[in-house]
Amino acid sequence: MKAEAKERATKNALRMIKRGNLTIEEIVEYTGLTEEEVREYAELIAG
Repeated sequence: MKAEAKERATKNALRMIKRGNLTIEEIVEYTGLTEEEVREYAELIAG
């Protein structure tokens, strides 16, 4: 994944996580990020 696309996917994933209405698996599917990446972002947000 190119840097620009990864940055966009990350921003989208963070917004999706904050909304709280999607599963990790759905976010992975929609963004193209790995499950590990999405879980790490979710942990950061949960703080």
